[in-house]
Amino acid sequence: MSELSLSPVLTSAGLAAVAAAHGQGLQAKITHIALGDGGYAVRDATDAPLAAAQARTDMQSEQVRVTVYAGAIPGPQQIVVEARIDAGKPNFWVKEVGFFLEDGTLFAIWSSDALNLGFRGDLVPWVFRFALAWTQLPENAVTVEFSGDAGYSDLWGLLNDHITSKDPHPSQIEPAFRTDCEPCLLEFAEPGENLPAPFVFSQPGKGIGFNAAGQYTMVEPGRQRDWFDAETREYLGKLTLPTYRNSCANWNATPTDTTGVQGPYGDANAVLTVVDDTQELGKVHILKQLLREGTLNGNVFKVDNSLGSSSVYVAIDGNTSSPGAVTTISAWCRTTNGGRIDMAGGFGAQNFTNSEYERIHKTVDMPDDRSGKCAIIAEAGSTVWFILNQCEVNAAPSFVPVITQGAAAVTTADVLTIGPVEIGDNLVENGTFDADLTGWINPDGYWQWSSGLAYHPSGDELKPLYWPITPGKRYRVSMDVELVAGQFNVFTDTDAATTGTEISIRNIASDGNHSFDFTAQGSMLGIRRAPVVVTEGYIDNVRIVELVPFEGWDSDAKGHTFLIDAFSPLGTDSATNLMQVYDDTNTNTIEIYEFRHGDVKDIRSSYRVGTNRLFCDTTADARDELTVSRTEHETLSVKSASSPLQTTFAENRYPLGLCRILFGKLWWGPQSELTIKRFAVYNLPLSDSNLNAMVKK
Repeated sequence: MSELSLSPVLTSAGLAAVAAAHGQGLQAKITHIALGDGGYAVRDATDAPLAAAQARTDMQSEQVRVTVYAGAIPGPQQIVVEARIDAGKPNFWVKEVGFFLEDGTLFAIWSSDALNLGFRGDLVPWVFRFALAWTQLPENAVTVEFSGDAGYSDLWGLLNDHITSKDPHPSQIEPAFRTDCEPCLLEFAEPGENLPAPFVFSQPGKGIGFNAAGQYTMVEPGRQRDWFDAETREYLGKLTLPTYRNSCANWNATPTDTTGVQGPYGDANAVLTVVDDTQELGKVHILKQLLREGTLNGNVFKVDNSLGSSSVYVAIDGNTSSPGAVTTISAWCRTTNGGRIDMAGGFGAQNFTNSEYERIHKTVDMPDDRSGKCAIIAEAGSTVWFILNQCEVNAAPSFVPVITQGAAAVTTADVLTIGPVEIGDNLVENGTFDADLTGWINPDGYWQWSSGLAYHPSGDELKPLYWPITPGKRYRVSMDVELVAGQFNVFTDTDAATTGTEISIRNIASDGNHSFDFTAQGSMLGIRRAPVVVTEGYIDNVRIVELVPFEGWDSDAKGHTFLIDAFSPLGTDSATNLMQVYDDTNTNTIEIYEFRHGDVKDIRSSYRVGTNRLFCDTTADARDELTVSRTEHETLSVKSASSPLQTTFAENRYPLGLCRILFGKLWWGPQSELTIKRFAVYNLPLSDSNLNAMVKK
């Protein structure tokens, strides 16, 4: 089912019909939806309704009309309607949608001269849910009349459940993952909603994202970006982006003068100005919403070289300050007779001849003694208009522009993680030492009980105090420390009776509460004086608790299975880190990442245990979105829909202490552009048959 949030225009006839019904204490009823292929604007560049659209009493080119078979009223000035358009004739591109009342009055109209919603053909029926909202009508003035078709008799209730339910797609869970085993974590991304706990999202500042129409829009701090297919408007998931930097020091979105732009240089007849180009910007679908929101004020930079006999250029203040770095410059440009975008100084320009705005970019491997700086060139006899110029140390232009306001700007990376969380009770049953040292292993009898504290007498001998733990798990330990002299050392050990098996975690050299995480390399946590330091002191309130990525994760399982529905929005020839599960160090990790090459991609899953690596690779169709990775103590498997199941074997390679999941980034590399729609984790290595089946959808 396609889900569309349209911005229709209420017609004058529709408003009059609603007012008449309201005056009689009645509600106007929407009973039919019609689709057509007439494409025209119903709103201006500021999103205000056009008078011609308000005056309509019928559609320009209606092709098919059907009854509403389901609906819901999520708010007093909002309705949701569903309709089914059967496959068949006529075939047409849908550019027009009309909403009709029970008396045949056209209540609202939506259309676009630049966007179509899809194609009505002979093979596939259309089932749509339309969301409409308004402010110029009384509350509860409009309702939806269900068509009464027995074949859809339960859809009204299901639709209301969909809107109010935390999990609006319960029936999709089983076929989407095709296994009888229950996952310990399963989440579907929903448009307009942040992924819920246990996902943790960090995007501190505003940044450009996308709306359901595939247009740029400003996304508020703390909100996750959504990503929709540019043609079909299908929802594809949550979009996470890396840090982007723009070193240009002008006002690249809302210029009022030429501050920050130098030149023009090269021909005395050339003129640099700032002009209003709202009409031309409004022709570019992806930029329209930025105009409506005011992120773009409609002004652009104009380099008029129409009277010139040689080319001219302007340069933007600011540079990458990274000599020898791979640098990309970009800008939205249009021209009358040719232009170029280049690094100031000339390193091989990108030519453009487009008469409407397009994003033009050029990447240069800068010489070791030069830094990147943006230049816009107008050929002899030509004029160039540009906006949203950008200069960045990167091998490709940022996925979305970075807004500058007279100085270089940085957008902080979207970071999507899960965990770690504490589970279970404090493992230390006598961490407060109320009466004695009961439960603690004190092999040398060196530690003493003293007034509700564990006391380490002054000395230079390595005499530890132990508490049992489970090897291979991740823990958080905290304790209160009071030092008279020296330092304490916290460590793990495999044998209290044997020296030389200790692995140091941390030295504590100050009073107060100390807390830190560690991966257990042995079966005991020990506390002793730091080596070569005479130590005397006290400890109290010792707490040890296990860490896992989320509640429901089984750290004692013999393996796990991860299914991730994710891909890179960059398309071909890109490397994307899908997911990493790790112990918050570079020692123990499970990784899944992919490399696209045209129509195929290489998918790699790997273990990292210390310096040892275990890789499992497969090659798949680049259009595959679902990837599944199975982990066991001695095997690693990976598969996508179009690839065969690959399995690699190696002894004693299973990573320890796994407590955090990170999406779109590996601990050792940069953040990647990533879209994630579904994610599931199972507390066991699923069978081959399950792995082969569950990636089919």
